Amino acid sequence: YEIEEAAKVKSVEHIVRGAMVRAGLVTAVNAERLEQKIGWSRSSRTDAGVSAVRLIISGRFLVIEDAFDIADHCPSLVEELNRELPDDIRCFGAVKVPRSFDAKRSCSW
Repeated sequence: YEIEEAAKVKSVEHIVRGAMVRAGLVTAVNAERLEQKIGWSRSSRTDAGVSAVRLIISGRFLVIEDAFDIADHCPSLVEELNRELPDDIRCFGAVKVPRSFDAKRSCSW
């Protein structure tokens, strides 16, 4: 898969975007313009012929506040998203981050 939105093949981003809409994490209208509408950012991108083992994505998702545990993790988001993703693309965790968080500039592996 590729992460680029403009790729001619289905990209990881395209697949994740559709899964987020089906899981109710973003609206279909907002999914069309993720960067502008939900503050979407990603730690990196994969171009043709490049694969990614891990990708960090951030954004403002439609999640009930009570879904977060004491450590600000959201297992229900992970379950809902994985239910809509194909078996070769998985979400391993979801955690609340500060509004200033940018996946490309703020995350550490």
